[in-house]
Amino acid sequence: MNIPPIHIKTDLTNQDEKTTIQEATKEELQLLIATMERELASGEFFTSHKNYASIDLGKMPLLIEAANNKHVGLNLNFVSNPIDLPSEIVRAISNGKEQFRYVVNMGESGIHFAAIDCKMVDGKLSLLLMEPANLNSMGPAMLAMRVSSCLKREAEIIPKPHFCIAVMDIQRSNSECGIFSVGLAKKMFSERAPLDALHEEILSERLPDGMKCDVLEGEALDRLLPPTFYKHAQSQRRLDQYIRAHPDGNDTPVNKKGELLLDRAKRLMVPVDEKLISSSIHQKRIMEYSAISDDGKSV
Repeated sequence: MNIPPIHIKTDLTNQDEKTTIQEATKEELQLLIATMERELASGEFFTSHKNYASIDLGKMPLLIEAANNKHVGLNLNFVSNPIDLPSEIVRAISNGKEQFRYVVNMGESGIHFAAIDCKMVDGKLSLLLMEPANLNSMGPAMLAMRVSSCLKREAEIIPKPHFCIAVMDIQRSNSECGIFSVGLAKKMFSERAPLDALHEEILSERLPDGMKCDVLEGEALDRLLPPTFYKHAQSQRRLDQYIRAHPDGNDTPVNKKGELLLDRAKRLMVPVDEKLISSSIHQKRIMEYSAISDDGKSV
């Protein structure tokens, strides 16, 4: 796909320059969306040579802004390096926030995102990190270790933090961790009831206290979460694991169309290299990018 160069004038007033940059950004987004749609239609979406993780990193502030504009009270922020997380948490607490969220990147040495839900309860702070992939890969393991290390190092400025990692294991592709994390952050907001119950578990004696890093995964996690958290899972096997742990997980609609989890997954599964892979998260990226392209406040 030949992308024409975008020329920006330099002899402009501040307002004109801002408008021109917005137009250039909108054009860039529209070209990206067109590429995504073409790859989705051709089946190239899972093997694309475009580095969408890097593209998502550059667009993450816009994605976060659009999410906050749409979901009042989401309180979602982007942290590009775990080293900045403690100060961001302190700032949120100082501003009177009782529940707030982050999409956090692993930092200088690479790109991997996860979502964090924070809740203050009786002066104690519960942090739940939702890892879209699993901890067997370098990126997710490094991110989890860095977040835990930064929280321990700054324990004096954060009130009694309790940290838990929820290993979702729904990501199978290489570049979709950012979009998964934005989606999980939104879901932690819209599905607050099970999340609040999980925070209570984290803060109770049922899970270790203090700064020990707990890990919830597999059946233990699947029993606690509703099916909407799994709607973008890329593997049919992972969905089957969830239903075994949560037998009524296919009884509740997961979207506005009223589709059940497995019916929706079946509709979006496509053959890739002799395997069935869900195109759901790739369609989700198109929707997220379309939102920031169409929303003038976000561009």
